[in-house]
Amino acid sequence: MNCVEVIVIKSDVYAFGISLYNLLSKRALDKEKYTGCEIDKWAANEYKHRRSYVDESLEDDTYFDRRDGRKLTELARQCMDDEQKKRPDMKEVFERLKGLRCCAAAVL
Repeated sequence: MNCVEVIVIKSDVYAFGISLYNLLSKRALDKEKYTGCEIDKWAANEYKHRRSYVDESLEDDTYFDRRDGRKLTELARQCMDDEQKKRPDMKEVFERLKGLRCCAAAVL
């Protein structure tokens, strides 16, 4: 894939996906191996054996519902999609996050 850096609204979604991945996985990006458009490939390679990016230590957190792990992983993957048209917009991201069990538990 030819990665051309064009800043558009969906660039924010991409950046959010990377941030979400970093928070969920408690992993830092290996900047020496992956840059630009390859970041989503790094995330996929790191966790290809698992269905969730969620670090195991988060699963013991009182406010985190493990059932949300796959949903958050899928959201992060969609936000980091190479094709901008396939990425959700931020309104959709917000709505999907708002509906998670861990968010509801934290508010209560």
